[in-house]
Amino acid sequence: MQRADEAHAALTAAHKDALLELGELRATIRFQKLALEERERQAAELRADRDRAREERDQSRAENKSLKRENRVMKLILIVEGISRVVNIFR
Repeated sequence: MQRADEAHAALTAAHKDALLELGELRATIRFQKLALEERERQAAELRADRDRAREERDQSRAENKSLKRENRVMKLILIVEGISRVVNIFR
């Protein structure tokens, strides 16, 4: 009977150790899951920031292109006006 009691005590102790280890593993998994969710959230924020920056850059380029075109048109207008004045002088 004593051997059975010792075996039962050993099994009970092993079971408690296994439960503690299982609890630690579950806690570790929970922590890792939370850490992964945080990294995914940060990655999503970075992607959103990158997309906003890309949109701003594209908009800025479009505005710059438009201003350059407008500048060329104004230069052409000034050239035409200058030629028109020269022509009017010789009339």
